[in-house]
Amino acid sequence: DPVDVKPVLRNVEGMLAAVHGKYGRAKHLLAEALAAADIPSLRAAILANLAAVNFQTGDVDDAKAWADRDSSSDDGSSAAATLIASVQAAIASSENDRLGLDAAATRLESASRRWDAAPGSQDIAGLALAAEMAIARSQLASSERSVSGLERATAVLEVAALRLAAELGAGHPQALAAVARLAQAEVDIALIRTSPVELEQAVARLAAVCERLTSALGATSSLAIQLAESLNSAKVA
Repeated sequence: DPVDVKPVLRNVEGMLAAVHGKYGRAKHLLAEALAAADIPSLRAAILANLAAVNFQTGDVDDAKAWADRDSSSDDGSSAAATLIASVQAAIASSENDRLGLDAAATRLESASRRWDAAPGSQDIAGLALAAEMAIARSQLASSERSVSGLERATAVLEVAALRLAAELGAGHPQALAAVARLAQAEVDIALIRTSPVELEQAVARLAAVCERLTSALGATSSLAIQLAESLNSAKVA
């Protein structure tokens, strides 16, 4: 009922629409939910979902705008804060923005402390957050050509990827994202070290991950496209 909008329900409807690929509908429903929401924590959750949906559809400027609207708020849940910071990290990575990536990684760390302090925090959520932080930190280390930073991030990613695969299944997007970034980071390390042997091994692992990810998510998924581009660059190198 467009006259009597229930923001909690509208938010869920928007999320479900996004899951089923109806992104235009999702944006419309989430915008309605935001307009009707008057509870700060609910508004933070809706803003996080709007940022994520817009980034999924490639509307980076809109995603950034929604994320920035929430950037000064501490009213949201740990889940909303994590989603916003993850979107900001992805945007900063796509724009090669080191400062933005560092700020997003710092926000992820802040969200992590909130997860740890929450008495009902879930192990899966904590694992996913650890993986998100490691992905952001590895991207930052890659831009700075820091082997030590990459090695620290890959150590976390390796554990997080294995546990996420065990808990959620090897084909789950969160597990695949961690495995994909781990393979990319190993290529980055080999490139910085200018080690042909390490690079050849890393490229072979990256190709295997790329094949798995394409099979699980489809060749048109944003993660599959990004990984294919990384693989092509690594092969050229």
